[in-house]
Amino acid sequence: MSTASPWADYLALLTSARTAAAARGSALIDAQDLFVALTLDAGATGAALRNLGVTKEKAQQALASLESSLLATLGMQEVPARQPLPNLASFDVTDRAQRLLKQAPAPQDLALALLDESTGLITEALGRCGVSPEQVRQALALSAQGAGHSAFEEQAGASKTDGRQLEASRQIFIPAPAESVWHLIKDPTQLTRWVPSLDLVEPDPTGGAWLGYSTDLDQVKKFGRVQKETLTQSIRQTLLSHSQTDYRVAYELGFPQQPRSNTQLIEVSLFPQESGTLAQVTSSWLRTPEATLPASMRLLHRPLGLALRPVTRWVTTIQASTLAEQLHAAATA
Repeated sequence: MSTASPWADYLALLTSARTAAAARGSALIDAQDLFVALTLDAGATGAALRNLGVTKEKAQQALASLESSLLATLGMQEVPARQPLPNLASFDVTDRAQRLLKQAPAPQDLALALLDESTGLITEALGRCGVSPEQVRQALALSAQGAGHSAFEEQAGASKTDGRQLEASRQIFIPAPAESVWHLIKDPTQLTRWVPSLDLVEPDPTGGAWLGYSTDLDQVKKFGRVQKETLTQSIRQTLLSHSQTDYRVAYELGFPQQPRSNTQLIEVSLFPQESGTLAQVTSSWLRTPEATLPASMRLLHRPLGLALRPVTRWVTTIQASTLAEQLHAAATA
């Protein structure tokens, strides 16, 4: 199973399903989109499907073939052309998908519910992938007994205590070779492709670091009007390592114009898989030393931090999920 929280797993599933629906030009998430999303699950359910050869590409091809066959029975020889929808378009969920999600929100339970779905759509799609429902059930049963446990999950679940105020991690499967994802994440100038707060990254002329710029007015207003509507971040690459089994990179993002602001740490670990790459993206914040805070805030700093912990934990989880989804989009573009 995934080491993420059930809520984070649910969010990841819906995000992948929304992307699948957008790819077929629909603003409605339906059962077939949940099926495609499960092939991208970073936990044991996704691994079980991919080990059977049911990848995202094969699932989408099987569903497209099934649609063509169904339309042919109605006398339509060509599937109507559909334009993919932009990622930010509004989405809804069909009644059928809602019932499935309510009945089985966890990835493995959802996979089993899809096998029993009354229309038989998913079992027919599996058949076109060369896989039977019974094979899927057996693979899921084995994963539930611990056969799907992996070195990736052991490393991904490791906790760290080094003075961070709060951290959240998101695991995601990327259907692309680890080497190509590595080329993306190791280059600081490519951060603009998967870190939403950055519009431009260039070397710091003073050396030893990089400078990142954001022209997002909402971001700028949070820190005051600085540098003619541009927010500057200092970027340091604090880790860069790779081996045959994993790739790791880490960046520290600070705000030199606001020395009392916390520093964000973004860490990415890649683990090569037969059909793609498992990635773990961690977003954490390093505490600002209390000595740098105004005297009037020092007494309130810790009590306020404890009171706001549920909110900041939720925000940090959203940040990690957003980074992971943006990395997935950049790596598969």
